[in-house]
Amino acid sequence: MRLSANASRIPTLVACALSALVSSFSFGAKVSDLGDTTRTITTPATTQGLNYTEDLGDGVTLEMVWIPGGTFAMGSPADEANRDADEGPQSTTAVQGFWMARYETTNAQFRRFRPKRDSLDSEGMSLDGGDRPAVYVSWDDAAAFCQWLSERSDRKYALPTEAQWEYACRAGTTTSRFWGDSETSAGLYANTADRTLKGRWPDWTTSDVDDGYVVTAPVGRFRPNAFGLYDMIGNVAELCLSTYQPYPYVETGGRNEPGEQTIRAVRGGSWRSHGSICRSAYRDKNVQYRPLPDTGFRVVATGP
Repeated sequence: MRLSANASRIPTLVACALSALVSSFSFGAKVSDLGDTTRTITTPATTQGLNYTEDLGDGVTLEMVWIPGGTFAMGSPADEANRDADEGPQSTTAVQGFWMARYETTNAQFRRFRPKRDSLDSEGMSLDGGDRPAVYVSWDDAAAFCQWLSERSDRKYALPTEAQWEYACRAGTTTSRFWGDSETSAGLYANTADRTLKGRWPDWTTSDVDDGYVVTAPVGRFRPNAFGLYDMIGNVAELCLSTYQPYPYVETGGRNEPGEQTIRAVRGGSWRSHGSICRSAYRDKNVQYRPLPDTGFRVVATGP
């Protein structure tokens, strides 16, 4: 795995039909707030009327955000800084509209499914707070959670495909990160391996940023992307439905089908990842049965 610059410390257990709807969204230019007056990003108009909240019981809810369909350049260009070979070749990829969880799945949400589950700790630092993302969950665990959600709802829940994940992460941008190309601005938008972490573990390789958290942060503490999604980069790396296969990305060929002991794609980087790999196009992989301390997930939904 290349999930983290500190991977050696990871334990071994460890939209044609929707065109009318899409046309109702306004995509306008917005100048970056990072001082780059030449860069613009596209930002969708409000989608509040299409969002919904799923009641999981006992005061726990799941906020779902509508992501309008469209096409985008999936992967990274050859000249993107710190690019890995598996991020290309880029290809124009179409995505139909879907709902995505506003936040990464939290421990509180996962405990509605498995009441006794525990996200444990990382070298004495707890990862188990109710508002923190659930970790030490395998792909199989996440898929079972999605099945549980589907059975109690009129919608079908699943892990996002790699195409859905990257499209939602980019939110209309073509830069290396949804906030631009600046690695040093990450502290405003993402929980990555930073100076706070290095204060706890001085021998770790970190970026010269400060996000204020040693390990996982409560979800939603950083600035969202233009779709209103939080922590799409950093905090925890996110499991995808897709098997890890070479690009160009295609939906056919079994890439998004069930399987046993399959290697699945993981996206977004995490609290223990160096900023250089915390990019929209960065890809990682993990066998679907292995839980890790910096890997979690968020769900997507389709249906009425």
